[in-house]
Amino acid sequence: MNAKRILTILIASVLFMEVLFLFSIPIVKASGVIPDEYSQDLDLDGIYVYNVTDFGDTSNWLNFTDDSLGNWSTNAGGQVIVNFTGFFDRDPNDIVGDALPDTNMSWMEIQIFKDTGTLQLNLTISNASNSEVAREMALKYMGFASGILIPIDDLDGLKTMANSEAIGTDLTIDETHNFISFNFEQNTGDQSTLLVYDKFTGLLIQASTKIISTNYQLDMFLINYSMDLDKIYHYNVTKYGGPLIWSDFNWQYVGLMMSNPGGYIEINFTGYYDKPANDILSDVFTDPNLKRAFMNMEVYYKGDFGDVLAFDYKNASNREYANNMLLGYMNFLSGFLIPDMSNISFIKEKALEQSDVWGNEADITIKETDLSIKFIIDQKVSGMPGGTLQYTEIIYEKISGLLLYVDTKFDEFELEMNLESYIPWKESTKDKEESEPIDETIINILSFPLVIVIGIIGISSLIYALRKKNKIK
Repeated sequence: MNAKRILTILIASVLFMEVLFLFSIPIVKASGVIPDEYSQDLDLDGIYVYNVTDFGDTSNWLNFTDDSLGNWSTNAGGQVIVNFTGFFDRDPNDIVGDALPDTNMSWMEIQIFKDTGTLQLNLTISNASNSEVAREMALKYMGFASGILIPIDDLDGLKTMANSEAIGTDLTIDETHNFISFNFEQNTGDQSTLLVYDKFTGLLIQASTKIISTNYQLDMFLINYSMDLDKIYHYNVTKYGGPLIWSDFNWQYVGLMMSNPGGYIEINFTGYYDKPANDILSDVFTDPNLKRAFMNMEVYYKGDFGDVLAFDYKNASNREYANNMLLGYMNFLSGFLIPDMSNISFIKEKALEQSDVWGNEADITIKETDLSIKFIIDQKVSGMPGGTLQYTEIIYEKISGLLLYVDTKFDEFELEMNLESYIPWKESTKDKEESEPIDETIINILSFPLVIVIGIIGISSLIYALRKKNKIK
């Protein structure tokens, strides 16, 4: 047999073995079609990185035929990296199943890294179903195997499913604008599992799960999550007392902000930038490298013949909005978006420090749910026991820092609004009296034909501008 023939046979053998190998492993190429029940904004070619903050004992990864794929562990500083490979039916060996559907399940590659000074790959799972990942990483409770990705088409149905699986468990479901969480606390105390998902993508954002009997624990959070700045955030106004005289950080008059119950406010974030040089107000966030949100705002008045744009302001800093609209207190100007939510303890500490600033006494109370944090500020009038100068209840998302709800009052100004679709929780540490009725004179002015009111504002602004121009001359 000559050398050329031997070489041909060897090449053919290699090619044949390659074909056999390809048919012997699961298909891991990502399917380009995302089923309707899942977010169409998922990036099937992207990777999702979770930072690990705590981990228990080493665990053994078993697939649905009880074959061990290896022992795995991570630690604080480690990472879990997820790459979706497509949407397929449930693994045929997953005969026990779970409460989620058997079709259109996400499949993924999982890479688990341990921090040993550098990130070291500990285990790779080439192609596993969401059900398998949920089981092996304890991202589930009973048959509620929500795992890394949930369908978003029927969140009410998902909540019903979670409740039906919460046998022998206290289940708390929390929901904000961007997130939904499922917190299972087993009555025996053996398992506690908190899973937080993005309502718009269905991605797992945060997990804290622990099983005492097996000494298993995993705490991790998604690091490449970012809030969508391209959206319009719509706040429904339920109380309004004003109008509010708006001034910028140069103390220059800008205009009058007006709305009324039934009106609304729309916020469009324009980006993150340095604090403006003319913002010389005291600030609890002292890091000079910390960027601040800037935004556009449109304020609408509900008129007899439709909604009317009553105030329009462009590309100002979050602190300017907070300062004018009473979205915060003293140096804690939290506004529409708290600039840094990475350390909740720091946020609470800085808010509580404002209880006695410049001799202004205030009772500040902080309440929390799994997903939100509420600040209650009751500033007393100096020398008037029992009197209140400012009263503010304000709720934010813990993860994003986004304003969800505010009810704030100072002197004649009052504003209550909530982010569209968000229902604020009303628990307080004290019985809050009903807000005083808005002065009838103000009600009459605001219910007067809005075109006349806007005309008066326009004339006043024109006179102000002409006077300023004459001074410049």
